[in-house]
Amino acid sequence: MAALLELRNMTVALGRSETAKVILDDVSFSLAPKEIVGVVGASASGKTVLSRAAVNWLEPPLTRRSGTVLFEGRDIYAMKEADMRALRQRVSYVGSNPMGALDPTLPVGAQIVEKMRAVMPDVSRRQADDRVIALLDAVRIPSARSRFHDYPSQFSGGMMQRALIVDALVTNPAVLVADNVTQPLDVTVAAQVIRLIKELTDQFDTAVLFISSS
Repeated sequence: MAALLELRNMTVALGRSETAKVILDDVSFSLAPKEIVGVVGASASGKTVLSRAAVNWLEPPLTRRSGTVLFEGRDIYAMKEADMRALRQRVSYVGSNPMGALDPTLPVGAQIVEKMRAVMPDVSRRQADDRVIALLDAVRIPSARSRFHDYPSQFSGGMMQRALIVDALVTNPAVLVADNVTQPLDVTVAAQVIRLIKELTDQFDTAVLFISSS
């Protein structure tokens, strides 16, 4: 199967000088549709840098020294801003801080709907509400329709992580970057989230780059 996302010989440093610390050194991998690729490493080994380099989300002082990333055969580092905006609809990211990821003053469902309609403005509010509720149900949040109106403080850590997976999937991305999503969870909930991600690759045809600490 042809690669959906392909990273070739990526080197990233902490700054632009020749003596800057190298965080990633000549890293390559490929990700096919519906495939899960796992990246496991110790804390501070550069896993999050790798996940962000793979989708052109590096921020200063991180600097790409060399390497290419192809998404559906196109070099994402050579894309214009309009093309990058379209790419962000097709690539989603979930991090390891579920309780701090959403605005505590707004209902969870409303925030996810707002993101969906910002990326997909042609979708009506009713359609967006229905889509988010269906996804909350798909990730096994009990009473999804009523939970849609709850605030982040009313969600447990495991439920919030699932809600953030919904937030990532709501625009039907081709690729989901799951960056240490099980780190803040207890072992039982972490295992449930891992099983859930596997099921979602089958259900939504999403490829996953799964980052985890050793």
